[in-house]
Amino acid sequence: MKLNIVIVLFNKAICQSKTVNSLLDNIDSFFNTEITVCIWNNGPSSIRDEVAAFIDSQTFKNFVVCENLSNSPLSFVYNSMLNEECANIYFDDDTFVTQEYVLSVNDFMKGDREVFLPSIVSLNQRRYPKVNKVAGDFNGELSELSVVSILSGLLIKEDTIRRLKCKFGDVFDHRFNIYGVDTTLFYRLKSINFDRYYVGGILEHDLSGVSAGGAQYISMFRVRERLWDFTLQTIFYRKLGALLGLIQFLKTYKSRLTISFVFEVFVKALFYMGHPNTKKKSTTHTLFPYNE
Repeated sequence: MKLNIVIVLFNKAICQSKTVNSLLDNIDSFFNTEITVCIWNNGPSSIRDEVAAFIDSQTFKNFVVCENLSNSPLSFVYNSMLNEECANIYFDDDTFVTQEYVLSVNDFMKGDREVFLPSIVSLNQRRYPKVNKVAGDFNGELSELSVVSILSGLLIKEDTIRRLKCKFGDVFDHRFNIYGVDTTLFYRLKSINFDRYYVGGILEHDLSGVSAGGAQYISMFRVRERLWDFTLQTIFYRKLGALLGLIQFLKTYKSRLTISFVFEVFVKALFYMGHPNTKKKSTTHTLFPYNE
């Protein structure tokens, strides 16, 4: 069996990534699996000068390292690093990968389920996956259509990748920048009547939409990006839940968002047919394996 593991770095050296370090600590726990670890540096600083020393320091050597310093849309990154010939796992750079998680992946890979979801815990509460918008203590096979989770730790097998590409042209919706890339994947899965999930392992995660201090402590950058997410979902997926989410979002952050900015986002979303960042041209460099 083959497994392609994608880790996206932002504003962080490779050696500073909790995901990279904890994954490599547990890499030998993957059973009977040929693994490629794909590290994508999304900027803003280059990691070019540290790659050689990092690779040399590891006993595991099957890496692909790329970078694009323009903070590329996550939809672009995930689609670019996708290997259609095997299963793919996606991580951000600050997830602690446990042995329990790896052993759950091993169990999943032996079965006929197509998408693996870890239980996501934040602030001591289970947050994902959700079925019909409710997070539960799910474990093992999950045969539901209305499932939503985040991407960190998600594994998707090649048959489902092919089905999604056949219908949509890509797996992740290229119109989305940061937020919404995960939610719209599950919209797409539901549209192909997919219900073959498997839930296993627990990952602690610092969710950007969850703050111990309340909405006022969420950064303005995240507020604006969330507005883009809800607006694009409402326009392109025409989901009642997305519209209601947008209305609730505007109520929650009405003191931090001007009417003119909300209108500007809506107009630009229609003009660009997506987030403006998805239209930027940028260059991706492969840092390892080294070009001959």
